[in-house]
Amino acid sequence: MKKIALFAGLVGLCASVLVSCNKEENNNGGNLDDVIEDGFYVTGAATGSDAVAAKYMMSAGMNEADDNAKRDGMYEKYVWLEADKDFSLLLYTAGNEVRYSAVLEDYNTNGENDQVNVIVKRGKLVTGDDAPAMKVAETGFYHIVLDLNKAGDLALGAQIVLAPVKWGVSGSMNSWGNTFFPDPKKEGDKLTWILTEQIMPADYEFKFKYGNGWKIQLDDAGKVKANTNLGEGMIQGAPNIKGHDVKGYYTITLLYNLSSGDFSKCYSFTCEMVQDLSYVPDELFFKGDQFAEAQKTILTNKVGEYWAIRQIEAGKAVKFFSDEACTKSAAEVVATVDGATKVDGGFTVPETAMYIIYTNLIDKKITVEKATVYGIGDAFGNWTEGEHPFTVENGKASIKAAAAGNLRMYAGYSKADGGTWWTREFNIYDGKIKYRANGGELDAVAVSAGQTVTLDFNAGTGSIE
Repeated sequence: MKKIALFAGLVGLCASVLVSCNKEENNNGGNLDDVIEDGFYVTGAATGSDAVAAKYMMSAGMNEADDNAKRDGMYEKYVWLEADKDFSLLLYTAGNEVRYSAVLEDYNTNGENDQVNVIVKRGKLVTGDDAPAMKVAETGFYHIVLDLNKAGDLALGAQIVLAPVKWGVSGSMNSWGNTFFPDPKKEGDKLTWILTEQIMPADYEFKFKYGNGWKIQLDDAGKVKANTNLGEGMIQGAPNIKGHDVKGYYTITLLYNLSSGDFSKCYSFTCEMVQDLSYVPDELFFKGDQFAEAQKTILTNKVGEYWAIRQIEAGKAVKFFSDEACTKSAAEVVATVDGATKVDGGFTVPETAMYIIYTNLIDKKITVEKATVYGIGDAFGNWTEGEHPFTVENGKASIKAAAAGNLRMYAGYSKADGGTWWTREFNIYDGKIKYRANGGELDAVAVSAGQTVTLDFNAGTGSIE
């Protein structure tokens, strides 16, 4: 087993180092002393400190809606808060203290406009003696955003936003979806999140993001938005973190040290490859008695996993290859077959029908089952998975759009973990089926209510009539 260790360590007592898996940057963070500078601080029993402490000083905020420019009067802080205990924000200026708070109300972003898909708290600022104490219902890690609305562009006036933070990774390894970390380990002011056995493709890119979203809007108009992701240099909203050129199993560790100051100094991460998967081919093809030409499978969001839908004739062999010319048999990595009869390098089915073929070259397994195809989204009235099946007949799948809207379709899968529905998504462009594979969201395709959508997976064609 080959190991490549890419790590970030703390320089001195609490220095934060970013390792982006192919380079090392020293952020030169360090423990904050007791010198209190002018600025905003999170304070109160919920933090564990009723007094103003340097480590609780808020950082200058960056407005995602303004190309991540620093915004005058905007501040941010990630902090651990205890449930049912008071906290507030305190402006410290030349030894004077003014308390800031808000009556916080639920704000459901619903994941719209790339926002986090969690319920956050939001409220208009109250200052001085009238400022109420704020509390959280659950102990945990939170992102606090303050905006004084100095520009006067927030309809709701000055704002405080409070969001629960559950970190995940999003990148080329999961089609820019989200893979969440387990709950963190807390030791004093330090938090550690560990994600094990994460398969990463070669030359991967990713970011850390929480709540399965990229931002939070502070106002309904979207003029001010706070980033909910960390990129290169562990800076909010920065470009993607670049990865190593070797595909494999990785352990990703995210670290946070409250005592290190600004965002980029508080956060660091390590990325360690624990198993080299470079032997796994980037593409997988099949042909055989029924298919005279090579049939390309669709790469999922996971290294070494592929799928395809085809009408397959009973008793005719389907065999797998790692090259389009079909000269390199993949027999050595398709050791077991579930749902069909194994033959050398492939399988046969007992009944002529439309099948979904799911191949896992890491587990060396092929799974075959009758294909199901579904519509989802605006053209079908809701986003409930498995509710709008296509009719499968004579090697084709068809459905009528229930409403006017954008068409979205995907292949169902039941026997193994094929990822979420959008990892098996496809659409029709110029009469051809195009698959999302491990890429980003497909371009929208509009349909009218009552139009019939027909798919022929063997021919690779589709129609909307």
